[in-house]
Amino acid sequence: MRRNGRLALICLLPFLLAACNPKEEPGKYQVMAKVNGKEITVPEVNQYIDQMKSYRGSKTQIRRNAVNAVIDQHLLIAAAKNEGLDKNPVVMQMLLLSQKQALIKAYLDEQFKTLPPPSSAEISGYYQNHPLLFADRTLYVVNYYDIEADIEQQQKLLSQLEASNNSTEFFNALSHANITYDQRQTVKIPEDMSDIELKALAKMPIDGALVVSQTRKDMELLLLISKIPAPIPLNRAQLKITALLNAEEQARAKEAIIQKLRAHAKIQYLDQ
Repeated sequence: MRRNGRLALICLLPFLLAACNPKEEPGKYQVMAKVNGKEITVPEVNQYIDQMKSYRGSKTQIRRNAVNAVIDQHLLIAAAKNEGLDKNPVVMQMLLLSQKQALIKAYLDEQFKTLPPPSSAEISGYYQNHPLLFADRTLYVVNYYDIEADIEQQQKLLSQLEASNNSTEFFNALSHANITYDQRQTVKIPEDMSDIELKALAKMPIDGALVVSQTRKDMELLLLISKIPAPIPLNRAQLKITALLNAEEQARAKEAIIQKLRAHAKIQYLDQ
């Protein structure tokens, strides 16, 4: 019973539409639809499903929606070709770029297969060295203020902000000064912030403020409203850390590959 259950579970995965058909002959693909005589096969539909970010509905519904989406792609591509857009220099350049990127990705993916996975010690070390992402992870509730003011007004406002006892006092004064501003609140998470921004917020006191950007006509202020502890223990962080370490290792490997290829290539700079 357990064996049958596992097989059923595997076959329910939408991107394995063809894999669960033992009668299918190698090299021959089931045709799922035709568009003006052009066949749409299982691998093409599988490829589309692989790129989907979310799945809704039953296996049959997901498959049907994917087939319809691929049909729409064929119709739009045919319409573009009928108007000669595939011969447009800009479009041709974009297609060439896509082809280049696909080839580069395929080559690098092949090279990365030999990279060893990170060890337990490396994962633990990364966890210990990045407390703001894991052990001391915190969510930051902030208000952004987009303020319309010229340089002179901005300098005056910043001086008032520094002298204010709290943000409420400052923004009450801002309102009375008839200066236009918009306010929006959001929750910032460590994973979406740069290292500099994360460290700045971690050190900032509640009700602290900083200037995000300034122009001659306006400025954007960030005000820290609250901090919400949200630590992630090591046992729940291992997959994420593994992915981060893999990405770092792949970046190093890519650079080494490029340097090796350059060393064996004849490169001439003709524009100097």
